[in-house]
Amino acid sequence: MLSPNILHGAEINLKEASITINDLLFKYKYNDAERLIRKCIKQKPTAIYFLSRLEVVLNAQNKYKEADELSTKIDSIWATSHKENKKTHNNSPDTSNHIRVLVPAKEYNVWGAEFFQPVKMKLPLSTFKIELLYTLTASPKSKTTEKRHFVLEMDFAGVEKSYVLKEWLANGKQHMFFSYGTQKPHIREVANDVVEYLNKETKHKRSILPNPSNNKIQRP
Repeated sequence: MLSPNILHGAEINLKEASITINDLLFKYKYNDAERLIRKCIKQKPTAIYFLSRLEVVLNAQNKYKEADELSTKIDSIWATSHKENKKTHNNSPDTSNHIRVLVPAKEYNVWGAEFFQPVKMKLPLSTFKIELLYTLTASPKSKTTEKRHFVLEMDFAGVEKSYVLKEWLANGKQHMFFSYGTQKPHIREVANDVVEYLNKETKHKRSILPNPSNNKIQRP
């Protein structure tokens, strides 16, 4: 049953609903979240915020085909409704990236978002160019733990482009711990790799070792 604060006459208070949806997602109550999200989408069919939360729910329920089809629809909505205004609303989540996955780790919840357009960057004092494709935020379950940030980059350091996963540290430095070679990974794979990395961290010291079985560089 919806809270009275969410209902506003025959309509849903979308601001209150968004708070409730996030709370349900963090509690892994995906069925309840989906029901509320679909009510919000019925009221506002092209709202990327609610559509992206529905994609999160579908991925969490292993409904990958439906989730990927929805992601394509979100891209199309952004292209027609937001692309021309991206400079004006550059800091808005609706015009820069959209949340696609939420994967729980032992001490974190990992949100994974994809940029609608790769964010092109050039490192200072270098010709080395990169593009940011995914951004992943590890939100701590404990108030004593710091939030952590990860990115999937497409690097142009060598002859071929390569996809690498890095953590952006608080001191401004980056720590690379996965390399996917020349094949772009799906955001679900990247989010699961971040979760695996975080879960292992309490048992192992930081190190980088090659995994000879594939192109991915992993911690032991």
